[in-house]
Amino acid sequence: MTTNILNEPVLVLSRLWLPVATWTVRNAFSHVFADKARIVDAQSGGWETYDFLEWTELSVKDGSPCIHTSHMHIRMPEVVVLVSEGKFTRDKIAFSKRNLLKRDHYTCAYCGRQGTTALTIDHIVPRARGGRSDWKNTVAACFECNSAKADRTPQEAGMRLRIKPHEPTWSPIFKVPSHKYRKSWQGFLSEKTLSR
Repeated sequence: MTTNILNEPVLVLSRLWLPVATWTVRNAFSHVFADKARIVDAQSGGWETYDFLEWTELSVKDGSPCIHTSHMHIRMPEVVVLVSEGKFTRDKIAFSKRNLLKRDHYTCAYCGRQGTTALTIDHIVPRARGGRSDWKNTVAACFECNSAKADRTPQEAGMRLRIKPHEPTWSPIFKVPSHKYRKSWQGFLSEKTLSR
């Protein structure tokens, strides 16, 4: 049970209290223990912060997820705040069909048809001509539009793109399954971010 808890997601806030990443509980504890971050008690409503020793002294409510050691029970943190920015870099969103469809809101970039099943990845500059599989050269396209465009550019095919391909805005929970979202994160994330 403890091993599973150590792999649960923790929301990471910058020193300005803006969401910048998600870590595992294990990684969050190692940063807190090294005085690089502090745990935020977002459940209390007061958003007090704690170092590692202060956190271990808090009582654990019945049924709350916790880490069991031979001497104590430690509450599972859900939010941490960085003490300083240092060289912290934001994770890039991995390029994949799933993430591309999310970026394009499951909508064909040519005709505007929406849906999750009949959408494909279209390369604006076709791969046969050296086009790369990256954020700026790909869009979601329905099967019909992708077939009509074939190995041509949109201009050559007489098709107009409805969007400008771009690397998606980074979101710390983009890679966290929605069933793993914590209620305590709501005070730090916008409705738009939570609805992804």
